[in-house]
Order: sequence, then C-alpha cells, then structure tokens
Amino acid sequence: MKRVVFLHGRAQEGRDPNQLQQTWEAALARGLKRAGKPSLNGVKIEFPYYGDRLKVLVDQVNSPLISSILLRGDDRVQTGHEALRAAMLAEMAAGKALPDSSIQKNYEGQVVERGVQNWKWVQAILRTFDGTPTGARLLDLVTRDVSVYLSYGGLRSQVNRWVSDQVPAGASVFVLHSLGTVVGYNVLRERADVQVPLLVTVGSPLGMKSVQTYLDPPLVRPGKPDAWLNARDPEDVVALFPLDETHFPVNPEVENKSDIDNTTDNQHSIDGYLDDSAVAARIYDSVMNM
Repeated sequence: MKRVVFLHGRAQEGRDPNQLQQTWEAALARGLKRAGKPSLNGVKIEFPYYGDRLKVLVDQVNSPLISSILLRGDDRVQTGHEALRAAMLAEMAAGKALPDSSIQKNYEGQVVERGVQNWKWVQAILRTFDGTPTGARLLDLVTRDVSVYLSYGGLRSQVNRWVSDQVPAGASVFVLHSLGTVVGYNVLRERADVQVPLLVTVGSPLGMKSVQTYLDPPLVRPGKPDAWLNARDPEDVVALFPLDETHFPVNPEVENKSDIDNTTDNQHSIDGYLDDSAVAARIYDSVMNM
C-alpha cells in the first residue's frame, strides 16, 4: 500500500481533524500542480491528531499565553518548561540578530541582567518580535507547546503514545510540521516496525540547541529514513537553523532546502510549505516509487 503520514504542529486544538487533513491535502495538491505532477490518487493518508489532548495537558501545567506572560511581574525565570521557553526565545533572538538595543527599548525599567534568567528580558524579546511579521503570539504558542512537551516526561510519553498508536507498521512517507517534527522524531526513533522511504520535515525547531538538550542523545535519523528532506523558509524563525552538520550532525547528513518562500503571514504555516513545487514533487516521487 502506498501511504503518507502527516503529523501536525502546535495550536491545532479545537480543529476538526478531517478538515485539517483536507487543508494539508489541498496545499499538497497545489504544490503538485505547480510541479506538473498528477494528484496522489490511490494513496492512503494517515493523519494522527493530538491537538485537543495536547491542549488539555499543556493547560494542566499552567503554561500561560502571551496575555499573562507580558503582564507577569516575576523577575526570575522559573525551572522546567519556563527555562526552556526562555532559552528558545533567546536563541531565536540571537539567530535573527535582534540587537540588545532593540530589546532594551521594550524592557520595562532599568536593565540589570540581560539573559534567559531575567524574565523581564524574555518578555522584552517577545515584545520585540511582536513588531516583526512572525509576531509574538506565534512564538508564544510554539515555545509554550514545545517546551511543555519536552520538559514533562509523563506528558511527552502520553503524546508519543497517542501518535504512535495511529502510525501503522510498514512503509510510509512521513511529512512532519513544526512541533510535529519533534514529536515525530521521538516516535519514529522508537518504532522498529516502520519503514521510511522519505522523511520530510518543514518549519522544524530541531536545529535549536535549546531543543536538542531535551532529546535523548545521540542525535539520530529517526526511523532510519532512506532520505530526509528538511525544508525551511529563512524568514521562519521557528525553523531557525538548517539541519546541517553544524546544527544537527548525523550520518548521512540531512538534505536541506533553505530557499522556501512561505507566502503565509508568518512564514511558518503548513500551507506555504506543502504548496512548494519542489517539496511536493519529492513527496510524490517517493510515494510513487514505494
């Protein structure tokens, strides 16, 4: 059977899984048309949906959204998921070369300590990103969900189990997006009964050192894929780094396509990745050769 597994990213709670899957399929269909490829007729699509369950677990650990983060009066970052969120935001600011002077303009009061331990400095980073196309809300949602997922072992195990239970054994092309690239990475490295002719990651934060700190060492090619294509828009701050020998050293190396022009408002949406002709063509060719 020819089969594709789509794994979604953050902030998909409250969505109808069937409609969400149709959104992915429609974006891929546009990309195939641009590539001059026919539609994926006769291909089984699997769409493990975990958005609602993830939201329940995230809410249980009291991880506030931006409205409360930016008003919070604490000066010090707490341990656990807050520390990871702070580290991710600081890495994003450095990776996008946000100058301290710009961040300082959004800092309330006198700057005593610039760094991830100073929660007001982290708040100022979010406020600075709020003036960019990425926006603070997207970064808040992404860093919240990724940090909670990685920081709490019990929660991570539940999410991994829910997803793994929906992933069939045998051969499938896997297409993972955003937080889904982290979840899929953990699931696939544990599934010896799955064959992966092609792994496609898009909008992935896996190249961030702050994220890798919470992955079991060593870094691997999860599921031992025959080929791994990582696609990123250089303006997508979530996909801050390519998965190259500097940022994600594995053997064989990951193939990176870092010239995606994601035309969505924040350069991170799945629509702007799957409708890329080169990404769509690679998925098509791999599926047809299964």
